Amino acid sequence: MTHSIGLATVALATGLLTACGGSDDGPPALLSASAPTMALAVSGTARMITVTNLGPHPTEALQASATGLPSGSWMRSTCPTQLMPGASCLLLITPGALPSAVRGDLAPVPAKVTIAGDNTNTMDISVSVLTHGSVHEGGHVFALDDATPLTHSVGGKVLATAEVASAHWSPSLDAVVGVDDDSTAAQGSCDAAADGRCNTQRILAQYPTGSRDFAAALCADSRHGGFDGWYLPAVCELTYSAGAGGLCGTQAAPRVPDNVRSRLHDGDRVGSFGLAYWSSTQSSQSPADHAHMVVFELSILTSAMGKNVGTPPSRCARAITP
Repeated sequence: MTHSIGLATVALATGLLTACGGSDDGPPALLSASAPTMALAVSGTARMITVTNLGPHPTEALQASATGLPSGSWMRSTCPTQLMPGASCLLLITPGALPSAVRGDLAPVPAKVTIAGDNTNTMDISVSVLTHGSVHEGGHVFALDDATPLTHSVGGKVLATAEVASAHWSPSLDAVVGVDDDSTAAQGSCDAAADGRCNTQRILAQYPTGSRDFAAALCADSRHGGFDGWYLPAVCELTYSAGAGGLCGTQAAPRVPDNVRSRLHDGDRVGSFGLAYWSSTQSSQSPADHAHMVVFELSILTSAMGKNVGTPPSRCARAITP
């Protein structure tokens, strides 16, 4: 059986090489890219993709082209028609002021950069130009970090395009250490008003077994959009406060500038929100039995609710993969 599998693999490889312009004597020029996808910020930093010839032969008639880039975005290639074995060249993509898709489009179509030669494989690289409200990696972009390395995509955060089921905040009434609204990283806790990913990890560490039917676990277990890494957002990731002196700052100066209310809800950039969602932040006034809930459709922006009294839904968040 082992020999049959090996012979089949050799036959398949030979067929692929012949189809790509190679021969039984060796593979053709073989292209490799440093990134199969690239996400950029509107009017942001130009980013680079390195193309390398991993084969033993020079490329023939190598060309790079871009289709579907939004108006104002462009690509420049340093790749010669003949790229020698082991040599590399660069694709530089510069974003314009328009995103790849309108805000809230649940099925955005990325642009495509194609590079190929007469004796090479064809490489298609998906390129997305993002703004707040763009749909990317399963969610609406509400935070953008354009300071990532130039050879990587932008960073940031997305809010899931759909809610997870209504559930209690936790399976029992116990205080989770380090996720109160006044907890800080300097204390060895989470910066709990602003760091939902840290909060979620602490909540799950306290409830590692038993039912997963509670808000933080539902987010952590989610595979929404085909992605993992979802967490229950902190209160100030979701909102600012109603007035001066509030926990999450003001609308003009929010504690977390890239918060969901500022970037997605205000101005109706992504459509309707539910009335209220759990945050992963406990109330420091009564941490054993109360956690913060964020209200989107009333003048009261936040409220402390009993962990096992109400069952609002949640909107999970995740970090963009740079």
